[in-house]
Amino acid sequence: MSKPSSEAPRRKVLFALAALAAALTAVRLRTLPVFGDEAIFLRHARLVREDPGRYLWTSLNAAAGPIHTWLLAVGLLLGGDPVTCGRVVSLACHVASIGVIAWVTGRIARMDAAPPAVDVRAALFAACLLATSPFFVTSARLARVDGLFALETIAIAGLSLRLAHRVAEGRAVARAGIQLGIVMGITMLTRTAVSYPFWAMPVAALLLGPPPRAGTIRRAAVGLFAAMAVALAIFAPYLISEGPGTFTTRVFHFSETRPALSWPARFHLAVANGSMAVEALSRYLTVPVALAVTGSMAILAGRRRWRVLLYCGAWEAVALLPAVLFAGAYFPRYVLPAAAPLLVIVAVCFSEMSRDVSEKLPAPLGSAVAGALAVAILVVPAIRSATFVRDGLGAPWMAVDRWQLVCGWPAGSATERAAGYMARQGAAEPVLVLTPEISGNPTDAIWLLLSNRPGIDLAFARDALALPLRVPASDGAADWLVRRDLLRGGEPRRIPLADRRPVLFVSPDPVLTRSGDWQPAGEFFRRLNPGLTEAARFENPGGCRVTPARDAVVVLRVR
Repeated sequence: MSKPSSEAPRRKVLFALAALAAALTAVRLRTLPVFGDEAIFLRHARLVREDPGRYLWTSLNAAAGPIHTWLLAVGLLLGGDPVTCGRVVSLACHVASIGVIAWVTGRIARMDAAPPAVDVRAALFAACLLATSPFFVTSARLARVDGLFALETIAIAGLSLRLAHRVAEGRAVARAGIQLGIVMGITMLTRTAVSYPFWAMPVAALLLGPPPRAGTIRRAAVGLFAAMAVALAIFAPYLISEGPGTFTTRVFHFSETRPALSWPARFHLAVANGSMAVEALSRYLTVPVALAVTGSMAILAGRRRWRVLLYCGAWEAVALLPAVLFAGAYFPRYVLPAAAPLLVIVAVCFSEMSRDVSEKLPAPLGSAVAGALAVAILVVPAIRSATFVRDGLGAPWMAVDRWQLVCGWPAGSATERAAGYMARQGAAEPVLVLTPEISGNPTDAIWLLLSNRPGIDLAFARDALALPLRVPASDGAADWLVRRDLLRGGEPRRIPLADRRPVLFVSPDPVLTRSGDWQPAGEFFRRLNPGLTEAARFENPGGCRVTPARDAVVVLRVR
């Protein structure tokens, strides 16, 4: 077996690859309009940036862990467009993942070796696979938590193996345990309940790592105890902080919002979620990589690389199964962490196959064959990733992703055009903009994009689905009432009836009423507000007929 290359060339290549991936992925970072989830968490992040002491745990109001919101708040310090700032955070996670998966793969590839040397070829190819993967590239271009969570889980796989090596070699384990505990604690503050199964990774690493020596059990116990103690210290403030949810519901990630299911219903849910997971992996890893995964598993099994397969299999199970079994609303992005171990398997197999070719053929020819194999695997993912970068709206999304990001009511195309329209109105003369108490697009994006814009005064209508938009104060004063920013709270705000500013009301169209049906927004709100007129209407791209009509955003003139 050939000796591994030196660390310096590997680091230089990794740095160049990460820089190139960052540059290419960042091209036209705003080509896809802001969608509902991005707007929600960027609004929470803005509060954290403005007043960390008061709003540090504001993400609990959206039933989410705080780490991603805190990172978005840091990203907002860049200034400028908040959506771009949030997506830069995801881009940074993507770049970090390139280096981390290389570090992890180089060690997994030599799990059967003693001492466990680094397989540089496998490490670099895993980095190339992740850098060109449409799954990871698309995640890097959205201000969502998925790329961060995937980065954390990749790091856990590597730190677990590092702890196992130190245990087996009879070296001090406390430092390795503390490092693992820090990452586990942060991960638990990112995705909470679905992160708990990753505690199986250090156990799998201890069982499948290097052969044990005397005192293994004691050292393993010390390392695991250190990891758990540190993780609990990081996680505990989340459990006892002020905000919504009880201790129990926070432990189980606000599980009171999930309906109880019978075992047959749970089975059907798991089958449906599993089918979507398989489709997501084949679509967003691309078919050539998916076929390479299957072939790599067979080749490694034939070579009896059982430790590699079992460790990656354990990683795949803890990354995939929790969401498949328990997520009531499953989306392809939940599969992203489960893509990483599959890429590792392909990289390990590629390293072995290219090494065999190099040993059997003359140096130039062997290198050429290995390079051709690498290109054959990487070219389709690279081209597919380029399509997502070039045209986010026309890219080959899965149906549910296209609904969320392009043409359904969570999508942001119509919302951003409506925001631009109202910004122009505000630039011409001061205007009061009302939004309904509906989370997601267009409400959160309007508050995100138009806050502090010249001439724009934002407020929430008081129960717009049941009350007139202009509700007079009950104390007989010559005022009508609106609600302040709901995330900040506070008493209703008074608007003098004599205030002659134009008043605009922005709403999704059609609107989902409390009776559970979709109705045209203009017709519905005019029943409670005679004289309401349509000022402008903006439609999302077509292709998602989930609601009776094409999803749009309507701007209605109240006065």
